[in-house]
Amino acid sequence: MNEPHIGAEQLPLRFWAKVAVSPSGCWLWTARIGTGGYGWFSIGSRTDGSRKTVQAHRYAYENLVGPIPEGLVLDHLCRNRPCVNPLHLEPVSLVVNIRRGVGGQPCLPHRGLGPEGVEQPGGEEAAAVLAFDDGGLGRVVVTF
Repeated sequence: MNEPHIGAEQLPLRFWAKVAVSPSGCWLWTARIGTGGYGWFSIGSRTDGSRKTVQAHRYAYENLVGPIPEGLVLDHLCRNRPCVNPLHLEPVSLVVNIRRGVGGQPCLPHRGLGPEGVEQPGGEEAAAVLAFDDGGLGRVVVTF
């Protein structure tokens, strides 16, 4: 597969109509942005029941680069969650993604911080409460 580029045929024109290129090289998603800051894109058909909504950055990566290896998540190297440029995305483990997290947007606390951002003895565990697009809440605990 060739290097990912704007307008690549692997993605529908409907997808590209929702992307704006920033001076930083980010491909910014301009359509629906969920509460976590990530873009969402609908695929499939309403008539045959295959319609579903997927994260736009994951959809772009999978169609322009290839499958995301099992057990890995995509880390935005640009730290810009609406970015769908696969050159700005790296498959990493959840633990690595959490460790790389930065402030400014909701993310799991850095190593050694508990759910309230208070240093924990030994710095062995990080926990966070996550808000999902459907309004639900979840709690994640990661041990380092």
